[in-house]
Formats: sequence, structure tokens, C-alpha cells
Amino acid sequence: MVAQTVPLRQIAARTERKVALCGSHSASLADAPWTDPSWEFWGHASSRAWYARPMDRYFDLHPRACWDRGGKKTAAYPRWLARNTVPIFMQDRHPDVPASIKYPRGRMLLEFPDSRGYFANHAAWMIALAISEGVTTIGLFGINYGADSEYWTQRGCAEHWLGVASGRGVRIVLPEQCTLLREPALLYGYESHDEVTGALKDAYKRKVWRPEETIRPVVPGERIAAAQPPEHLRAKIASEERDHPRPPWTLGPLPEDREPTMAPIVAQERTRSLLGLPDGTLRVPANGQMVGGPDFAARLVAMSPNGPTVVPADGMTQWAGLPAPNGNEEA
Repeated sequence: MVAQTVPLRQIAARTERKVALCGSHSASLADAPWTDPSWEFWGHASSRAWYARPMDRYFDLHPRACWDRGGKKTAAYPRWLARNTVPIFMQDRHPDVPASIKYPRGRMLLEFPDSRGYFANHAAWMIALAISEGVTTIGLFGINYGADSEYWTQRGCAEHWLGVASGRGVRIVLPEQCTLLREPALLYGYESHDEVTGALKDAYKRKVWRPEETIRPVVPGERIAAAQPPEHLRAKIASEERDHPRPPWTLGPLPEDREPTMAPIVAQERTRSLLGLPDGTLRVPANGQMVGGPDFAARLVAMSPNGPTVVPADGMTQWAGLPAPNGNEEA
């Protein structure tokens, strides 16, 4: 019998892949590696305004009712979803969200059976997907679930999944401002109890929240009084309203489909009222740059039947045949 040589099994070297998972905890977002091209960035879609660079992936695993009706995420959120082109993992593929990708929930539950379906927050689903894709470094930025906040019920789940990742050889990066895996900081038994009285130290006691410190759902039909500024601020607001009255059109609701920077100038009459100019006169920078860019400046010119008054780009206002407002040379 001739012995046969069995070739050695090919072993693929694991290349480095770093993913920064981003939330909305502003303190721990400060040290995210925003300018390091070696990192991928995954973030929560509704927290996108907090991020210093575009995400490589977005996540929103809430049911449609949470993002389709506006509410907490405002009516602008569904419109953003409709025009977003960055891949966004959701519960399902939605035709009205072109970039949506169905999150592989079933595969995650099968791949991590020892976790017993313990997914209590977005971070858990994000970490599980990162592990399954062979990510070698996971950083959490803007994700804290502080033990002294209303998110403490989700904290254990986040720490569990960090442990799962670490146990599989994934390097965990947590910024100094993140308290996950750090609280309580004292070693139990050795540092957790008072050496004289034997009482448990405050660092090991869970904070009891007062009603005014918590967020609770509003009961249907319940009327909640709007928060009011302190008396000295109310007096200042009333004084400014009295001394500097605003045109009536500025007090109405803005159209939902209009950007905030465009809303004040929506018609010729409103434009003249805003700038304090007589009929038929509009002010446009000479360099064509105004709120909304050159095309917006062109729209302002079109609204003026007698042509625009030109203002040089240096900001010094010149009025064509008109005195400067209030007798000043600067606008």
C-alpha cells in the first residue's frame, strides 16, 4: 500500500477590520476616530446629526410605526429615509426606503444560541453582525447606557455582547467617557464595603430615580403642561417682543417640505417685510451667494419687478437710490 500525502489545510489569515459603532451619547462621541480612514462607521440613523462624518452603514430596527409617523423623529425623518443612499439595516426591506436592507435576525439567533436571544438594544444587534462578519476591532462611541440613567435596563445587554465579542478574540475599544465595563469601578469584596461598618459603599448602590428625573409614556388623553422658562427670561422675551415686533407671517408654522433656511423668504411680500425695503426692491449680494446658493439669489431677483439692489460681497450694504436703513451705512 502506497502512503499518500495529505496536503495541509489552507488557513486564511484574518485581516484587520475595525468598526466604530456610534450612538448619540455626545460625551463619548468626541473621541471617535472621525478622520482615521482605517475605521468603518456604523450608526443609528436617527442620531445622524451628531456625527462628524457620513456613516458607512445605518441601523434602525424599530417597527415601521416608530419611524413612519414622525413623532419622536419628526416628520422629516421619513423623507430622509426616502432619499438616503447609505445602506440602512431595518426589520424588513421597504420599497419606500430604497437603501433599506433586511437585518439577518434569524441568522444572528442561530449563530449565537448561547446568548438566548438577549437583544435589548441596537448595540447588541450591531455587535452581533460585526462578529459574524469577522470584524477584529469594535469601538463604541456615543453608546453608554449609563448605570445612573433611564437606559440602565439596556446596559447589561450591551456589556454581555462586548463580552461575547471579547471572548471571540475581538479587540474592544471604549473611550474614556464611556462607562461600560467600568462601573462600579471598585473590586467587589476587596473595595466594595466600608472597612469599619461593613456597609456597602454608595458606588455599589443603584440610584433611585425621582419621578421628575424619569421619562415615562404619556397616557392617552393626558394633558401635560408645557415647560416654561424662568420669570427673568420671560420678562426679557416680552421686552424683545415689544421693542422688536416681528411680522405676523413669521409666527405661523413652517411648511414641512421647506428647509428652515428657505422658509422666511417664500414670497415677494415676505421678503420686503424681512429686509425692510419698499415695494419692488430686493437686496442681493453681488457675488450671487445668499441663503440657498446662487440659484436662490436668482429666484430673489426674479421676484423683484424693478430689478435688485446690489450689495457688494464684503458685507457693506449699498442701496441703489435708497437711504440705508436707520441712517446707517451698514446693513
